[in-house]
Amino acid sequence: MLYPTPRLTIDAPIVARLLPRISDLTVTLMTAAVGSFPGLDAAPEGHFTDFVMPMVVESVLAAQRSVEAGRDLTDEEIAQTIVPLTEYYTEQRVPLRALISGGFVVIAAALEEAFGSARPEDMADVLALNRFMLDYVGRAMVILFEAHPDIERSVYRIERHARRALCAALVSGAPFAALAVQADMMVPERFDLIALHVAATAVTDPKFANNLSRRRVELVQLELDQIAGTTALHTFDGRAGVALLPFDEQPPDPVHLQRLAVNLTTHLGEPVIMIDYGSVTRDDLPSASTQALEFAQLAAGLGRPAGLYGTDDLLLEYQLVRPGRVRDRLAARIRPLLSQKHLLEALEAHVRHGWDRQRAAEEIHLHPNSLTYRLRRIAEITGLNPLHPHESRMLAAALIIHRLYPASAALDERPA
Repeated sequence: MLYPTPRLTIDAPIVARLLPRISDLTVTLMTAAVGSFPGLDAAPEGHFTDFVMPMVVESVLAAQRSVEAGRDLTDEEIAQTIVPLTEYYTEQRVPLRALISGGFVVIAAALEEAFGSARPEDMADVLALNRFMLDYVGRAMVILFEAHPDIERSVYRIERHARRALCAALVSGAPFAALAVQADMMVPERFDLIALHVAATAVTDPKFANNLSRRRVELVQLELDQIAGTTALHTFDGRAGVALLPFDEQPPDPVHLQRLAVNLTTHLGEPVIMIDYGSVTRDDLPSASTQALEFAQLAAGLGRPAGLYGTDDLLLEYQLVRPGRVRDRLAARIRPLLSQKHLLEALEAHVRHGWDRQRAAEEIHLHPNSLTYRLRRIAEITGLNPLHPHESRMLAAALIIHRLYPASAALDERPA
């Protein structure tokens, strides 16, 4: 017992007054069960009756049998209704928080029905009924919490696999109609496109790499579901991928997307770069997805901190690193510096601090005059003067290319 109170008996007046009203009580509890979950009360009449009503009736009858036997309900008796109801409502996309809240709504409705007819002389029976219900709800919540993760994985596994396959088809331009049916989705004409990239900061033991990737995919899916529910699609494989959110007239809230990047960085244990590419038509998804992933990889390669970025934040760098002979020739301008690390270090500090010689010198522990001397040496060696605005920008561009594509800077510079 939870506390010393009389045990409820079948002939207690409060119970005797309830028994003739069992049918009405089950309808009341069923209405509370359905109405407590947002959106389900708008379903067609009778939509939930065939499944939920028998469960409610069985719960009431099990409670009656246990009272007649002078005992509490067993875990098995509670699970006979709690587990099927959890499965059913999970299939209806009712989240765990709403499921728990709805359970308490039903218990409150049952107590209200019972206590509504109580009289002063029924106080001992009221306490006994209250103890019985508290014992029931406490163990029912434990059963719910233990069962829900497995139920959710089972219910969503096939659908989530179909949604990933659908997303892969959309971003590759492959046929998707059959996959949309499997995913139980109407594919919209436009999507809001997001690219995800995890910047690797640690070496993963190959024995655990697959498990880690699967866990990361699950975490990304759960976080995306918080934003767009089961309409969110993604191709994330544990390291990179795109996410498609059904287009709305209002773009995704940047605050929510930034929070998503923070949450993923926390959960995945490594910096997560997100690119908000904006709205894209279904036909443009293949090319846009490729470009969005390139932006994400670029941000990671440049050492940008974890977080959310727009394409405008990386336009210059993206254009600079487009493949081609011009890119390679520009990177080659700093090739003579690669063997003189002190000069390369001075140039990087100079570029980072944008002409602030004092801060640049402090960073690499030099006197400003010594930094100026090194910058002049760079001008002599490369033919580009870091102290000249235009030539300094060319050197900065060459550094970006070298950082992302070191091989380019090693190419011989030959006349065009």
